[in-house]
Amino acid sequence: MIDAHCHVASSDTTRYPLAPTGVGTDWWKASADLGSLLARMDEAGVERAVVVQAVGAYGYDCSYAIDAAASEPDRLALVGVVDFEIDEPPLIGAAVRVFGVGGGLTSPTPAWLTDGRAARVWERCAASGIGVVATILEPHLPSLVPLIRYVCPFCRVAPQAALELGVVSKTSSLSSRQPLKVAPTRATTQRSSPTGRERSTCASITASLSW
Repeated sequence: MIDAHCHVASSDTTRYPLAPTGVGTDWWKASADLGSLLARMDEAGVERAVVVQAVGAYGYDCSYAIDAAASEPDRLALVGVVDFEIDEPPLIGAAVRVFGVGGGLTSPTPAWLTDGRAARVWERCAASGIGVVATILEPHLPSLVPLIRYVCPFCRVAPQAALELGVVSKTSSLSSRQPLKVAPTRATTQRSSPTGRERSTCASITASLSW
């Protein structure tokens, strides 16, 4: 059995200082360190787990998540988080979160989702075989469609799901491909062949975390 999404927070706040962002609850105030996670996994018969960066507790500082996963490589895999305020942010873990749920349901679509920064991260992840975990609110899901079509031209959005999410109207075409900005960097101009690029992109989108 695998727990696909769990968080850890250290009681050693000197070595791993907290930086609460106001996202979610204050679960990290309780016993939530690596030892507690492993004990609960053993109690529940969970063999492996995915440690996902706790943005609510640490923001974009993945230090504790990195150390926790590295200390138990046979049982734990890591999903880091992307800090879009950094030029060419590091991609940490077997997959990375692109996190945009801080402002609540009425918040505007995160700028990085449409201004080219997300597309650049997706390209880098595809080239490196790193998965992408989009953590965004339901009203912002339609903005994912042109991004997915850009990095994965052969992927399709299920028509019924698209209608329910308001991605398309009943009279629009799902096959049309919308233009998308990509953050201008030298690396983006060095594209691989379409076949190779599609293979790497597909691997990134469908990659499973392995040990």
